[in-house]
Amino acid sequence: MIPRETTHWDATVSAALVGVNNRQPTRLDADQVIADHLPPDEPLPTSVLRTAALTAVARNASGPPAVEATPIGEAPADHRPELSDTAARAVHYALEAAAPLRSWALHRVAGSGRRAPAGLLVPLLRAALRDTALRDDVTRIVGPRGAWLAVHTPDIGWGGVLLGQLGGAAGDESAPDERLWTHGTVDQRVTYLTELRHREPDEALRLLVDSWSSETGPDREKLLPVLATGVSVADEPFLEQCLADRRKKVRTVAQNLLAQIPESALQQRLQVLTAPHVRLGRSLLRASLQLTTPSGEELVAADAARDGISSTALGGGTNPAGWVTAQLLRRITLTFWEARLGAAPEKIVGAVSRDDAGQVIPALSEAAVAQRDTRWATALLNHPLAPPELFGVADPTRIADAVIAGLRNGNVVGLSYLPTPWPPAVAAAVFDAACKASVRYGTLETAARTMLTYLPIGLPLEFDWSRHRMALREAATANLWTDQLAVFDEALRIRTALERELT
Repeated sequence: MIPRETTHWDATVSAALVGVNNRQPTRLDADQVIADHLPPDEPLPTSVLRTAALTAVARNASGPPAVEATPIGEAPADHRPELSDTAARAVHYALEAAAPLRSWALHRVAGSGRRAPAGLLVPLLRAALRDTALRDDVTRIVGPRGAWLAVHTPDIGWGGVLLGQLGGAAGDESAPDERLWTHGTVDQRVTYLTELRHREPDEALRLLVDSWSSETGPDREKLLPVLATGVSVADEPFLEQCLADRRKKVRTVAQNLLAQIPESALQQRLQVLTAPHVRLGRSLLRASLQLTTPSGEELVAADAARDGISSTALGGGTNPAGWVTAQLLRRITLTFWEARLGAAPEKIVGAVSRDDAGQVIPALSEAAVAQRDTRWATALLNHPLAPPELFGVADPTRIADAVIAGLRNGNVVGLSYLPTPWPPAVAAAVFDAACKASVRYGTLETAARTMLTYLPIGLPLEFDWSRHRMALREAATANLWTDQLAVFDEALRIRTALERELT
């Protein structure tokens, strides 16, 4: 190992630390300019201090050290029309607003075909770094210039995903580096595989299959869920192999993904197991869904545990039979029930007994959400035990009625799922419910706050809301929540500005 050359400054620092009796810097190894100002007979302690002072003056006088830099290429062109200054300011304000307004504003701009001005690129990219739900819209707004900026700004943090969604629009030099897959951290590898799955699903599957035997258990748990994007029969052989994995989480992911493939062998096995145990009969007044549970022997014979069907209820529940039935209902394709029972979703849901509803309705609802089945979600929507996630899948024309019914009971969950702008009847119902809640409780309680958060983006453009706005002001003044009303007004101004500039 070649020793590093010791400079006069190094020797001076060493002398200051350990003492001049052990380290004695000399004038001979000093820079000539500094050496000329060091008296030859000066005591060593004074010489050390003088050297420090002269060095400080020299460095301050000479400026920072020269740094060699390689210029980066120019940002690619984006020929879309640019947002007006007014619209850009509105977007900037929306980024600091409540989540519903922020999401609405970005979605509205993304659909307008306009690009963000340069000064808005970084705020948009940072907003999408914090909230991944914004990324699709932000990707469309920032375009290739945003991808270029993200690649050259490491703390943006999601340049690889952005580039993948843009299909390499920032130029070949900025394309996602394959070394992220071969040498990156597990999170970087997940990001790389995710964007590849969007562009080339078969290639992403091949990479995962080729590396699978060398992956650690924790890494397998993180990598396998990437196949959820566009899962298909092409993935089935590999997913079937994963059913035997040593890690329970890996097996669970594989079971869930196989259940989403209608043609999979797992689906066929579960349907054959369940078919003899379900029928649609009749009671005195209506149809009745009659369910029985496969016996333990049947479960063992079908190797149901391998397909994710456990005979032991979670948390030590006291109804293992109901637990098995619920698992089967969650996993089996919903169209199977229609074919097996010869009935539409509405009739099947209506035939569920009160005793069975606690197990059956949540299980069917989970299946409807997972399978994105609009017909089943709509049929389940008005059931008292229906979870709010159904609002995101059900028919929008039917959601409005369910939301209005819920508002009468102070239930505002459906507002976040209802497409905007709302039907006028929903807007009027929200205004009325917010005013009544304020009067009833003497303050702006949580449900009413939620209503005011969604109102600015839900109001239909043709809605005459002046009378309702006056009622809100009276309620706010009487119950001391004018600050919240001011936030509501500001949100309305942001939406009005964007609608005017983008129309």
